[in-house]
Amino acid sequence: MIGGLQDNAIALTTDGGKTWPGASQGDMGYTAVDPFNPDIVYSTWPKGGFARNEDGGKGGANNGWEEHTSGLASDDRFLFYAPFVVDPKNEGVLYIASQRVYKTTDRGDSWDPISDALSGDKGSIRSLAISASDPQVLYAGTTEGRIWTSSDGGKHWQRTTPKILPTRQVNHIAIDPTNPQVAVAVFGGFDAQTPYAKGHIFRTTDGGKNWQDISYTLPDAPIGAVVIDSRAKYAGIYIGGALGVWVLSGNPTADASKQWQPYGAGMPYTLVSDIQLNTKTGIMAAATYGRSIWTMEMP
Repeated sequence: MIGGLQDNAIALTTDGGKTWPGASQGDMGYTAVDPFNPDIVYSTWPKGGFARNEDGGKGGANNGWEEHTSGLASDDRFLFYAPFVVDPKNEGVLYIASQRVYKTTDRGDSWDPISDALSGDKGSIRSLAISASDPQVLYAGTTEGRIWTSSDGGKHWQRTTPKILPTRQVNHIAIDPTNPQVAVAVFGGFDAQTPYAKGHIFRTTDGGKNWQDISYTLPDAPIGAVVIDSRAKYAGIYIGGALGVWVLSGNPTADASKQWQPYGAGMPYTLVSDIQLNTKTGIMAAATYGRSIWTMEMP
């Protein structure tokens, strides 16, 4: 596992979390391991920086980590940590976002813009998602609550933002690993900020044309991350936010109970900024703000 830390570079573990040696220096953001070569690791640096490491994430800023930003416009509205995703089926293909989306086919050596601005005049793209079953399908969410989809690898984008969605930032989008038409978007903020459009968790089952509020019994608190597990034994939608990790169990497209529940034992009620699930190893990992990394085995 590898993760970026604000002001504290990157921490990585190769022994299941027993030790976490540091890597790189300064601010580091989103991270990802290349699905075709685990020695290649990616991360974002502040305000449009993108870095690649070819030694499994080891090394300092000038020893192993190299910036790869050719083609990225320095005056774009990149967030402090720009979101990016790695294509799981096409080697070398990645996407990163400012107010628009960029694509690389050579692991970041060169980037090309593939969309117009998807956010407003002052907004940025806050979240990107790519389908594991059909990587031509992409979703993008903005800081002002807009959601866009593409079904052709980013060549064309369609805005799919009905009035039911709050005009708060889309913190994360998860796509069902077996069905690219099913996705869940989670929003930050509180309902009082958008009393005309409440809710924190919304689902589409038709590729973004329509969205349903599935916040149900969840407390009114910001949500930062979401994953969908389609395996029969663990099927459900898992979210991380201001109150730890919660789950809506069952078929991700049909909620029998409509009851969100805190997930697992031992997890503190703390701010969870990211969750990741590896269905091959059965490990779910939750990154928190100031309370370390937590893992659960789901074999």
